[in-house]
Amino acid sequence: MQVSFDALALQLVSFGFSPVLYRELYCQKDGGWRSAVAQCDGMMPCPRCGIPRAAAIVAKGFTRNPGQWERWEAPLKRSEREIVNQLPDELEEREIIRRARVRHHLEASRGARPHHYRRRAVPAERFADNPE
Repeated sequence: MQVSFDALALQLVSFGFSPVLYRELYCQKDGGWRSAVAQCDGMMPCPRCGIPRAAAIVAKGFTRNPGQWERWEAPLKRSEREIVNQLPDELEEREIIRRARVRHHLEASRGARPHHYRRRAVPAERFADNPE
């Protein structure tokens, strides 16, 4: 017999479990953290340094101990953080791609020629023997 998640949820609540969202956040300085909470905003403060970080919901479930933080990943070393900080931001990359697409669209709508065509006019005498 297969039990639905709703029926299981009612039974877990009757045994003292509370419904939670499992969220995680990553702080470059303090590492990766996970917690179980009733609600989750997009930004949460790091449990160690307090700097607001982006939090992601990774699962939905039940627990008897909501709100406890667990560190699941060590922080980056200073040399690794420097490398990460030198990488272009994902939003920057998207903006670069968007601008290139807009530029390509504008060139196409203006009648721009592909790069393999000549940009200067071909002299008429070259076509003198070409009947049209």
